[in-house]
Amino acid sequence: MPRPRAGDWLGDEAASWRKQTLNIVVSLLDDDEVAELGLGAEPECCSRAGLTFARFPVPDRGVPASPAAVSELVTVLVAELRAGRGVGIHCRIGVGRSAALAVCVLAALGVPVESAWVAVQRARGQSVPDTPAQRAWVTDWFAHTLPSKQRPAEPAAAPDPAT
Repeated sequence: MPRPRAGDWLGDEAASWRKQTLNIVVSLLDDDEVAELGLGAEPECCSRAGLTFARFPVPDRGVPASPAAVSELVTVLVAELRAGRGVGIHCRIGVGRSAALAVCVLAALGVPVESAWVAVQRARGQSVPDTPAQRAWVTDWFAHTLPSKQRPAEPAAAPDPAT
């Protein structure tokens, strides 16, 4: 999802998320963005709305520094979803960093990575991810970090009609 509106709207944004059945909100904004966008009160607004708030800063248009840390976060988010709780993930616009993390979560839930990209793109209503590096990072994370027992089988390649 995109970042919340700041200022007087921030509390209403958090309350709206709760009404939309979210239980946990993850912000991928880095410290400079939080300051620039006026979102320093987001943790408190989420708490007042009854939401759990987590920050996992990733540079704008960038990728996470630690695949292991992403795996830990994905494990927590998957457990929340499996327990029936709603999870929202945001960055600045909601098509790069948050889309990549959402695909990691879906992959951990058993959705093939390419199907997960399609689902996130459909949900956001715009092209995802923001950069080719983000797509490559998720592919690498999926191939090397997600435990093999959690990896869904990728669809078999279609037979070559020329053979």
